[in-house]
Amino acid sequence: MNGSELWRHSYRQRRYLQHATSDELKQRFQDLMDNACDFTAEGKLAMKSLEEGEWIEFFAHALEELELRGESVRPELVKGGHFDGRRYIHAKRAADLWKRLDLPSGTYLLKFGKLKYLRPFWSVGNLRVAPASYYRDPSLNFSIRDSELEFTQELYGAKVHHPPNGDYSVPRGEWIEMPIIGNVKSTVRSDSDYFISCFSSAYEYRLYDDFEAEGCLVVEDIARFTKSLKSRMEEVLPGWAFSFGGVDYRDPYHPTPKLNIFFCKHFRHAYQREFRFAWQPPTKRESLKPIYLELGPLKDYCELLVL
Repeated sequence: MNGSELWRHSYRQRRYLQHATSDELKQRFQDLMDNACDFTAEGKLAMKSLEEGEWIEFFAHALEELELRGESVRPELVKGGHFDGRRYIHAKRAADLWKRLDLPSGTYLLKFGKLKYLRPFWSVGNLRVAPASYYRDPSLNFSIRDSELEFTQELYGAKVHHPPNGDYSVPRGEWIEMPIIGNVKSTVRSDSDYFISCFSSAYEYRLYDDFEAEGCLVVEDIARFTKSLKSRMEEVLPGWAFSFGGVDYRDPYHPTPKLNIFFCKHFRHAYQREFRFAWQPPTKRESLKPIYLELGPLKDYCELLVL
């Protein structure tokens, strides 16, 4: 039994997509393809290696679900994303820009954006720090828009227990087990708005087009930048809890009991490899407004790449 057959067999033992709607299954195919594919330095579409994640296995699961429904892969299931050549027109240029730096993974941070924001960020340290609630704005593009205040997971095969004949005097050990039809959705929510500043920690050739960016600021001294940002925000937000680190990308269909809502995102964004800085208020806050900082010039330890 080869890898694909093993994955399909495993899926049949836990058919977690059984109750997904056609639209939900279509979105899952697109999310998986966006993470399983990449671009070469020549700007050509390529598949990532199997070692780079669980995307290939999850894709096999989705294919098996289609087969169990008596369906097959249709063009509309993977339409858009990496397969839209009109969307990714700057991949080769992005590769050329990186050749001069070619920094080791884990030694830099990246901020993609419009040059009218990146140039003052680079020259004088002007940085806009947005509240988490900002990212649910429907006007934002798909790669940026997300619900940073909550995360919903789906529990497959959940069961409930109830007392026989509705008699709650019966000891719990004697209650009757009853399976639930469909998935149970469980949502973790932050009880307060908070601030985040988001960067990427890996240079992907696709990111200029995903973020509709004109350039990329490369932070080559993470410790120095972190110290500067932390110090400046402490002046603006005294008493707020500061934390930073890589985002944990989660699959809603594979729930986990421990979820840090401040550093958790849907796996559809995993290719961005986000590294974020977060500030949590000492008391509950709602509808926060963006903060505008001036960190001072960054040219000593940052590079600005322009498409």
